[in-house]
Amino acid sequence: MEQAERYAKFWLEPIELVESRGFRGSELRELHSIIAEHREKFIIAWDEHFG
Repeated sequence: MEQAERYAKFWLEPIELVESRGFRGSELRELHSIIAEHREKFIIAWDEHFG
């Protein structure tokens, strides 16, 4: 996720925060939750585009 000068990088397997800048802890937890909810869709889209 990237927004202006804020960013967060997550691995999808397992879901893990790699690095971030500018997000509060509560925002990172919300991002983690969103990623967990849509993880399979992200993996499928990645595989279709880059696989």
